[in-house]
Amino acid sequence: MGQASPRSAAALLRLALEQLVGIIETDGKTLNDKVGLLVRRGLATHVQRAMDALRVFGNNGAHVGEIDLSDDRETVESLFAVLHMVVEHVITRQREIDALYLRLPESARAAIERRDGSSP
Repeated sequence: MGQASPRSAAALLRLALEQLVGIIETDGKTLNDKVGLLVRRGLATHVQRAMDALRVFGNNGAHVGEIDLSDDRETVESLFAVLHMVVEHVITRQREIDALYLRLPESARAAIERRDGSSP
């Protein structure tokens, strides 16, 4: 992280999260609203908590608030790791699972879709 401002880094991490969440959830006006919609759709609790931690620390990085990040490099370094985990959970793993699923024989996928009531 070098000599970067922890407050600025937290604000930028929040912006990165906002961009990511905006891609996977297009409804909702605010980042908070969008995270709430993802939770209602089944977002894992640990991912929701990670998103909310990034959101709140990032807000406080952009606006002087209850959390003083002026010299708190350790928290900001943790936020970088948390954003990586969120990306891993909501993008990378999903793509890997989808790719594996598509390798199943068509007849097996059709049977699964009939079982789950998701066939066209």
